[in-house]
Amino acid sequence: MSSTVILAVDDQPETLELIRDALQQPGRTILTHSDPRQALKSFDEYNIDLLLTDMRMPHMNGLEVLEEVKSRAPSCEVIVMTAHADIELAVQAMKRGAADFFRKPLCLLELTSSVDKLTELQSMRQRVKDLAGTETVPVGSGEAMRRIYQSAQAVAETDSTVLITGETGVGKEILANFIQRRSRRTEGPFIKVNCAALPETLLESELFGHERGAFTGAVERRLGRFERADGGTLFLDEIGELSNSVQAKLLRVLQTQEIERIGSSSIRKVDFRLICATHRNLNEMVEEGTFRQDLFYRIAIFPLHLPPLREHLEDIPVLAYHFLQRAVKKVGRGPTEIDTDALETLCAHAWPGNIRELENAIEHACIVANGGVLKKSMLNLRPAGDHAAHPRASSPTAAPVPAAVLSEQAGSTGSSDSETLCAKLIRDSENPLEEFEKVALRTVLRQHDWNFREAAKALKVGRSTLYAKASRYGLQHRE
Repeated sequence: MSSTVILAVDDQPETLELIRDALQQPGRTILTHSDPRQALKSFDEYNIDLLLTDMRMPHMNGLEVLEEVKSRAPSCEVIVMTAHADIELAVQAMKRGAADFFRKPLCLLELTSSVDKLTELQSMRQRVKDLAGTETVPVGSGEAMRRIYQSAQAVAETDSTVLITGETGVGKEILANFIQRRSRRTEGPFIKVNCAALPETLLESELFGHERGAFTGAVERRLGRFERADGGTLFLDEIGELSNSVQAKLLRVLQTQEIERIGSSSIRKVDFRLICATHRNLNEMVEEGTFRQDLFYRIAIFPLHLPPLREHLEDIPVLAYHFLQRAVKKVGRGPTEIDTDALETLCAHAWPGNIRELENAIEHACIVANGGVLKKSMLNLRPAGDHAAHPRASSPTAAPVPAAVLSEQAGSTGSSDSETLCAKLIRDSENPLEEFEKVALRTVLRQHDWNFREAAKALKVGRSTLYAKASRYGLQHRE
């Protein structure tokens, strides 16, 4: 992992010493200069990620340093430090691209928090560059999504049928594309059918094809999707919407690899690989009798579940930048950066529409933007109250809350108290698992004196993930 390089310039050596001590940590290189001219020479020698500059210094002021830095490296983040009398200069600096400003004497806790956020932002931008052009970007590149893509890579090398499940908008078709491109059928056709978009009579004709005169309006012979997928892959999206009669015919095709066009008595062999997707719970449909059990076992040979966006929030910054780049190309204009307030807002949103909603939100912001930075005010997000119809699902991969955490919350170290609290949370909460997670987060944050960096290390999650979860549960501030 490459080191983050931070450059600080201030004509007061004691301030530079405080900054160096406060910001130094593994993976960071801190450079300091008391002369802004020497600082700019260092800027040319090193790949600087973040600059901290005083506003009033001999030879050059902070605005001049800011303009020089932005002209050489627009992506470099700049924090200005100023005395109370220089607030107007600080406001000018913010208008010219500074990311933040702090009054002197510095509050090192707030400065450290701001630097942490900005360096993480830089890291996210680098991840976008590293992942540009790969199929993992549109769905996510965090640990949870990497595991899914590893499984998808494994099944792609076979001809096994795949069932992709997940809420609407999570990227099921993108995952299907990923599997097809890595299969031995990659040179063959990739035929897609949205089973929910076609009425039953038309869907049957689309799948199986028909002969001329087979029914009113059949003025010519038509190849069905099964035949068109011969030698390649057939993707049946929203397979849970198939009627019972079409389910029965699909089952026969999967068993025999043979199809019969409507209006024909000829049997034709077809060789295709099937990938299915649905947002519905097929297990429940089987129990209700609305989906055939034998067909379910045929298509669920290798199930892959894509989690909703709210369960892999660590991917939001990378996804946001990916969609920003796409939106700028589509719209023909727009910002090239996203400020930290906007990113925090995106990470705290519930996203009932999942990745599709995020992409639409970024495109909207790109259209209304009037500058080079996407700001929180440009985001047209649904109010929190509108998400009632889309309750947050508990993460199936969430780690269990340690007994010590429950004991501390209960005010005792006894296991019986932990079990009592556990039972109470289950009984009184609509989402007990979320309540356990909230208890754990609050406890760990308290243990680390609300130092998010240390708490994130203890919980073995990224800081962006911790910020997002703390925001969701109202734990952004010390209690």
